[in-house]
Amino acid sequence: MSTLVERLEQIRFAKEIFPRSKRESAQVLEFDTEDVRGHAYPSVFLILAYNDAGILNQIFINQGKSGADENAHTQGLARLTSICLQHGVPPQAFIKTLKGIDANVRPFEITPQGKVVYHSIEDLLAHRMMECVLQRQEPLDPAELTNGVYSRKVLDVPDEGDAQYKKLRFGGAEAPPLYITFTQNGGGLLNQVFLARGKSGADESAHAESFAKLISISLQYGLHPFRIAKSLIGMKSSLTSIADQGIYQSMEDAVGRLIIRWYADRGVNLEESYSRVFATKPSPRKIDLDSLGNGGIDVDKDPCPNCTELHYQKIEKPGTRGCFTYSCCGYEFGACS
Repeated sequence: MSTLVERLEQIRFAKEIFPRSKRESAQVLEFDTEDVRGHAYPSVFLILAYNDAGILNQIFINQGKSGADENAHTQGLARLTSICLQHGVPPQAFIKTLKGIDANVRPFEITPQGKVVYHSIEDLLAHRMMECVLQRQEPLDPAELTNGVYSRKVLDVPDEGDAQYKKLRFGGAEAPPLYITFTQNGGGLLNQVFLARGKSGADESAHAESFAKLISISLQYGLHPFRIAKSLIGMKSSLTSIADQGIYQSMEDAVGRLIIRWYADRGVNLEESYSRVFATKPSPRKIDLDSLGNGGIDVDKDPCPNCTELHYQKIEKPGTRGCFTYSCCGYEFGACS
């Protein structure tokens, strides 16, 4: 029977297929916001960036001052969505997931047809993504995508699965706690995250709901758990939680660290797993058989791990102890790597 490490690394993980480039077109949008009582709140700035093929691959969202809770919320939402898009998760998956999420503070815009109010920042993002999908003349249902451009789901979501529950308190005693539930599939792989904080319809609740759904989408479409966790760890907000003999700097930071710990408790070092899965492997080098034995190729020498060249020398850098350079392409290894 295979171990959890082996089962994890047998997944066909999503690779970055729509990376950011220096030349990208972008659409910058600003929306005023108000709460359900009509009180004004900081504006939302939304930037949608596209690659040369018209694929949406980067999201920027900003609201409020740096370090404020709403700013941490929007940055976390934008960062995780962007990583998913760059790894081929179709926008259709976000539309279905984020559309209709309710929050207390809501963006709005004035159009010739009248005032359009969105249920939340997540709902606004879903509508803008829907416009992008329709412009590309693609179906809105991710199950109907047939062109093979995007990634596909690789993890199943069973009706029932083992779950681990945790409670964290952020802020003072009056602040609503965060309830975290990690769910695994039949193979023992983390495939869903559920987060709950505050009352339904409140901003904390919308934040937690959308954040959990984005993480779940990331896992199910084959993003390596370490790639997800790494993007979240270190994010800061005004609310912190002291637990597990440490400090969580935000809800995003807490979830990222807990994903790492969830796998560590099951004997998996996620960072090492990620390194093995995405280790660069030299491509097979075509060798001229006529040159073998004539001094043209050193058959006892391994190819350069960077360019696979066989004609090279390993040169120790002056003033170093064990830092070597390949003469063929300048690749460094040893004490300098």
